[in-house]
Amino acid sequence: MTSEIYELIFRGLKAKYPGQAIGPRFHAVCAALDGGEGSGKFGHEGRPGHVVGSGEGGGKTKNKEYQPLKKLLGKEFTGVKGQKAVEKLLQEKQGHVKGAFTRQDIGDIDLVWGNEKQGLCHILARRNQEGIDTGEFVMSLADVIENGSCVLNPNTKRFEISKSGKKAIIDFREDETASSRFVLTAFLITKK
Repeated sequence: MTSEIYELIFRGLKAKYPGQAIGPRFHAVCAALDGGEGSGKFGHEGRPGHVVGSGEGGGKTKNKEYQPLKKLLGKEFTGVKGQKAVEKLLQEKQGHVKGAFTRQDIGDIDLVWGNEKQGLCHILARRNQEGIDTGEFVMSLADVIENGSCVLNPNTKRFEISKSGKKAIIDFREDETASSRFVLTAFLITKK
């Protein structure tokens, strides 16, 4: 399907379900149109070589296999949301927080520590390589995700949330238990 069709689906769902999280509905419709649930044509399987947390934004790919979500998750930390969830993973340097962020239009978004190739760990390493003060940079993560302007990138089928010159990329993932979730995959500066 063309990117215009994905954009029309996204807009149609937002109009039909105002004030509701349309992320899961968007995925279900796209999966059905792309060949059915579990067909492997939506998400990472539909973009061979894509790496979660690549930090590239905009759908750039690498010739690497992504690590299954289940292996990245590790210990689940509960009782923390928003910036407190970010701080918890920075302190623990492992695990994940399910539903770390919530947006009315997408729903719950998970935050995963990951490793040097994927997740928050990778995002911070990338920004550090760019000479960005990651301590200061990550302090705005929750604000950008929770309060930024959200659009669907029809080419990558990812949500892009922007605020104050920073952009968070949210991608849909399925794990081995067929559990579906939205996960932060990139956080970058869009203007300096």
